[in-house]
Amino acid sequence: MLLEDGRTETPHFSVMMNCQGGNTNFMMPTQFYEGEAEFNTKQAFYNPRSKLVRDLGVLAAKVYRDSNHSLRVLDGFAGCGVRSLRYWLESKADFLWVNEGNPDLGSVLEANYKV
Repeated sequence: MLLEDGRTETPHFSVMMNCQGGNTNFMMPTQFYEGEAEFNTKQAFYNPRSKLVRDLGVLAAKVYRDSNHSLRVLDGFAGCGVRSLRYWLESKADFLWVNEGNPDLGSVLEANYKV
């Protein structure tokens, strides 16, 4: 699907990272677009096949916010943070609490939330 600004819907990526797996070198995408979010994964968890579930979550959050006039989000296992980022951008969340157990991913999350 082509978006208004010319980007294509997920799985679209723009930045590649050289990785090693065993004795094999391969290129892996790191910059993605999903919904209204643009985010970098570096080595954080991201499953593009779960987009439909995230789409439904954003829709449910919009409905909740419209009926309750407030939306607070807790993302307990953030990975790269795409789910809570989309709640913020698309569902207009009032408050985000984003947690990731891997301290090496702090810089990835910080970079993704600078919009």
